[in-house]
Amino acid sequence: GFIRYAAAAVVLLGIGTYVWLGRHQEPATRQVVSSMKDTLIVPGKSGAILTLADGPQIVLDSIGNGRLTEQNGSEVTMRDGRLTYDPVTESKAAIAYNTMTTPRGRQFEITLPDGTRVWLNAASSIRYPTVFNGKHRKVELDGEAYFEVKQNAKQPFIVNARNKAAIEVLGTDFNISAYDNDKSLNTTLINGSVKVNGVVIKPGQPACAEWWHQCWCG
Repeated sequence: GFIRYAAAAVVLLGIGTYVWLGRHQEPATRQVVSSMKDTLIVPGKSGAILTLADGPQIVLDSIGNGRLTEQNGSEVTMRDGRLTYDPVTESKAAIAYNTMTTPRGRQFEITLPDGTRVWLNAASSIRYPTVFNGKHRKVELDGEAYFEVKQNAKQPFIVNARNKAAIEVLGTDFNISAYDNDKSLNTTLINGSVKVNGVVIKPGQPACAEWWHQCWCG
């Protein structure tokens, strides 16, 4: 998939730029992330299915700009081919979880209620709340996605990858590959810091977490 190739490119770039980043961290990071985004967006076709918490499904392939619905205090809107959640009111209702699923050959972008942006690769799904309450921001991923996490030190962002590995971040850009037929979780960090099953990963340092133990690759 497009993110696999992008992640591989980032691993190679990381080796050459790791030392250089010490002096030019911000410009170099922007260039790497921009290059990765371009690779993400070009190859596939946009399309996904949104399954709402109460069961209804919405095919997002051809929906134009506009408001789709409001859930538990968040307004759900399509903007330029991206699904966006905007908190508008405080809600005391039980947290609702939606699921976005991409068929084979499709990809889709979503902005979560906290402002985190996610590019979901083909044959993947992400389950997320319509609002982030509590001490953590938690989502569940099956497949592959690239994340630009909105920084919030008081509310760490956690990705549960197929209930096999937990990736905890404060504010960072990274790629996760956790398909059902993969033997390991592959994570490539672009910027910031993450913990994969409690092990800290630094920029330019790819990690693969076997389902039964942690290992390093690259």
